[in-house]
Amino acid sequence: MRTYNDILLPVETTARELDAKLLLALFAAEAGFTAHIGTLGAIQSPGFPPSIYLSKSVRFTKSVQIMARFGHAVVAWDEEGLVRFDDEKHGSRIEMGALQIPHLLLSWGPDNARMWKAHAFYNGRPIAETGNPRIDLLRPELRTLHEKDAADLIGRFGNFALLNTNFAIANHFRPGGRRVKASKNSHNSEAFIEFREGLENHKSALLKSFLSALPAIAQGIKPFRLIVRPHPSESLVPWQQATKGLDNVMVLLEGPVVPWLLATKCLLHNGCTSAVEASVLNTPALAYCPLENTEYDLDLPNALSEKLVDVASVVHRARQLLENGRKTNQMAAWPELLRDNISALDGPLASERIVQELLKLRDSTPVVKPSAVNLTRAYGKYAFKSIRRQLSPGRRKYEEHKSNPLEFNKREIEKKIETMSRAIGRFGNMQVSERSPGILTITALS
Repeated sequence: MRTYNDILLPVETTARELDAKLLLALFAAEAGFTAHIGTLGAIQSPGFPPSIYLSKSVRFTKSVQIMARFGHAVVAWDEEGLVRFDDEKHGSRIEMGALQIPHLLLSWGPDNARMWKAHAFYNGRPIAETGNPRIDLLRPELRTLHEKDAADLIGRFGNFALLNTNFAIANHFRPGGRRVKASKNSHNSEAFIEFREGLENHKSALLKSFLSALPAIAQGIKPFRLIVRPHPSESLVPWQQATKGLDNVMVLLEGPVVPWLLATKCLLHNGCTSAVEASVLNTPALAYCPLENTEYDLDLPNALSEKLVDVASVVHRARQLLENGRKTNQMAAWPELLRDNISALDGPLASERIVQELLKLRDSTPVVKPSAVNLTRAYGKYAFKSIRRQLSPGRRKYEEHKSNPLEFNKREIEKKIETMSRAIGRFGNMQVSERSPGILTITALS
């Protein structure tokens, strides 16, 4: 029986996904797979042998459909499934094929799995509550990966407060913002579009509140620094303008978030996924909530934080933490909430659990040769996307802003692997080769 011995790992947003998917690639290679990791556009290209394609989304059909038509077995998780709006709103833009094409769904935890099982399009596809490799990077056994970078940040900034923003819908780096992603094939596209309009208004109001609060927060925590770290899809301009002349504030977007969360004395945010990560890392998170709306606020990050409704309270609490250090144990404060949302907080890593599920899939699912019709459709769709990308400099710029082929540099990835190998005591026999620009292939030497 011919089996799926290759794994395709697309990275859409490098700062958020690369390290986690690289860790997963190493566990997969150790188990005997050939792992290909690269930009989303590069991985979704023809030429790979029949593989297991790991999709980051179960919302849109087209991206998983083209890979299935190329003859790949699709497995999916929902990158946005951990921090989401209520199940009705989140599920409104799920397309039927996106939920039903995958052979296997990988959930962040029990809550994510319940959401899928209750959806109108769910058809009984197996769901494995594996957790996500992004959480592996937060676990104690892997925190040494970030020690040097965290120490460097402390050396640069001393005791500092970190403001992570989550306002891309109201402050996108692309002129004109981000289009509404909900097609006529969504479960309820009209409801989602209506919801998004209200969400954009709410986020715009919150953004204004944060921008206007920055001078008072900066002045209130002096002489300590405030580092503003915008979301990767946000424009830096409003933040730079709001902090102009504030000598203890810097606007920076550097590297992955974990070293920043380990180095800071406290995190300031509103509805940001980094508050969940901070909770796992025992970093105090302060949710500034000057405006509250139960329909549009993201519950989990704020529920795992101390909620503060005015600037004076934010300054007071942040200053306490900056002066006295981190004495709270966030994970101990909300253990049931965390475990209901995140599997693999202890025991085998999420990456290990996922690889075990992929091995089961490989051993039980024979390769099916795609039909000529499906191959023709897949090649046609790929050609259309490639031409559109070439004719649209703005589209290419947007994709490369999130994940640039140059970031998949063999030497830099090998350095990351060496660091992971030292931290975990494994992966000493990995070989990295450049398959094509933007794609690296990882195998274990026998």
